[in-house]
Amino acid sequence: MSQEKIEGWVCFGKGKPLEWTEQPRKHFDDDTVELDITHCGICASDLFTMDSGMLLCWGETDYPCVTGHEIAGVVTKVGKNVKHVTVGDRVGVGAQSGSCLDCKFCKNHEENICVGGIVYTYDSRWPNGDKALGGYANKWSGHQHFVFKLPENLSSEIACTFFCAGVTTYAPLKHHGVTKGSKVGVIGIGGLGHYGTQWAKAMGAEVVALSHSDRKREDAKNLGCDDYIALTDDAKFKEYNGKLTHILCTSFAEDFPWGKYLSLLEPNGKFLMVAVPHGTLHNIPPGLLVPKQISIIGSAIGSPDDIREMLDFAVKANVRPWIQKYPMKKAPEAVQAMRDATSQLVDIVFGLSDAAIDVPALGLRIPILELLHAILINYTYRTALKQSHAEIGWGQGLLATMVMAAGGGSTSALLLGNPLGILKSNRFWGIYGATYWLVFSNPYFYQFLQYLFAIPFMEQIFTAADGILRTSSVVNGGIMAVSNNKDLGDDKWVAKIICGALSGCGGGLWTDAFRLSSPQWSFSTPRLLRTASVDMKVSLLTAIFYTASTNPALCEWFDLPVLDPIEAQAWSAAVLSSGLIYRTYSTRWQQKKLESSEEEKKDQ
Repeated sequence: MSQEKIEGWVCFGKGKPLEWTEQPRKHFDDDTVELDITHCGICASDLFTMDSGMLLCWGETDYPCVTGHEIAGVVTKVGKNVKHVTVGDRVGVGAQSGSCLDCKFCKNHEENICVGGIVYTYDSRWPNGDKALGGYANKWSGHQHFVFKLPENLSSEIACTFFCAGVTTYAPLKHHGVTKGSKVGVIGIGGLGHYGTQWAKAMGAEVVALSHSDRKREDAKNLGCDDYIALTDDAKFKEYNGKLTHILCTSFAEDFPWGKYLSLLEPNGKFLMVAVPHGTLHNIPPGLLVPKQISIIGSAIGSPDDIREMLDFAVKANVRPWIQKYPMKKAPEAVQAMRDATSQLVDIVFGLSDAAIDVPALGLRIPILELLHAILINYTYRTALKQSHAEIGWGQGLLATMVMAAGGGSTSALLLGNPLGILKSNRFWGIYGATYWLVFSNPYFYQFLQYLFAIPFMEQIFTAADGILRTSSVVNGGIMAVSNNKDLGDDKWVAKIICGALSGCGGGLWTDAFRLSSPQWSFSTPRLLRTASVDMKVSLLTAIFYTASTNPALCEWFDLPVLDPIEAQAWSAAVLSSGLIYRTYSTRWQQKKLESSEEEKKDQ
């Protein structure tokens, strides 16, 4: 009898493109479940396997292979021993598809650490020699013990990533006692980390995001983290020294700073490793491990019992992943997008966002973009007031500056019923307040800025900084704030665009409405509600661009690539900054035209 086939995206070797072709299917037996695949998540392990890149852990890849181990689908056939699922059921499959079921670990419901013969979902072999094939395909076959019925109120597209990223982070937190009163640090706010933060919060813990830069600060806040520590923030490391009960490590970088992270753990603290570094572990300070009895603990996916418990807990606690969707026919494009998540534009935009000036004597770290933005806001305000700047009170001017600087994000927050972010940021008040004081109280500093802005392209550099910060407000304060607001439901693209656009130009809205750029404030209908300004147009365009470019259905309709959210934000920053820079040239051109017209009148 000839062996049945599946069709899938097959990798035939390192560096070779994926090909949609046939592969032999696992032979059917009494314990087999067969299903039609409807959804499959992408995991970093997929890329490592395609590239044969984790030799220390998994060895050489057994090509050809079909990767993908976050699978959801519909059962089409079951063996006679299968009782817990039937044809037509929606089910999920994770990174493990088989085990011996006979060793002491399997009998203790720890099948994920079976020593008698684990079968992984791909790049593995069944006992009869058949290849295990993953989820980048139309069909899947495997052992019933590792097939799980999906809860009715978890859609398949949401549920599939629970089966690797979800359980990989849920299981160690559960097994090692994370509960109310725990303080959990999560290293890496990516695929695994964004699950880890949600699980820890749902278990009642206080959660601190740990990242190498400030890039993920807004994401961490939207995920519910209580605090955020960038690797360069020595003051924060000092504040949290010996305060954490657990650290969940979801990401390893080169020259991993073991000493800094382990110093955050209290005595008997637990460092939970779910990420796998490319090399061996080194530079672990024994002087921290031994006196404080710190444990470094590895954790491998989760057992079937863990998976079933996790699915129930996810439903009750409303834990949901942030996902980017692609049709299966564009799987190679999705894989490439994951590889290219740090494109050159992303590096430039987020590199600038992370750049900062350290002031060790004061324990301060001043983000360069915020400093440039503060100077631009205050210089523009002072210039608009002309000679009447001396007529305004100190409090009046400071309030106007804060509204201009943060009015957009604050407007969106008010609409969504969220707390104003600026009320929680001492740094924001310090940077913008100090700059306001310098510009308005020191004529020499203002004169210096006049000379500075007269230098060719200098105003455009400051304006680009404004554009990058506004884009962060559009995306994080507007669009993502709407996306994460469960009260608004799922179909909320109009709200995303409205709040995104307001976050980008809301400061101008209030400045115009209350005439903040004049000494005497008064209320009138903002001009942009009658005639849209460049700020309004470009902020609206940016919100539409980001929302559309990250929408798989829309991109598929127009046959365009779906952008990763980070890449979409970088391109959005380019769009918004370009629009604002155009405004500077347009304003200068209009001023010159007006001056020329006035000179002509004088001559007449």
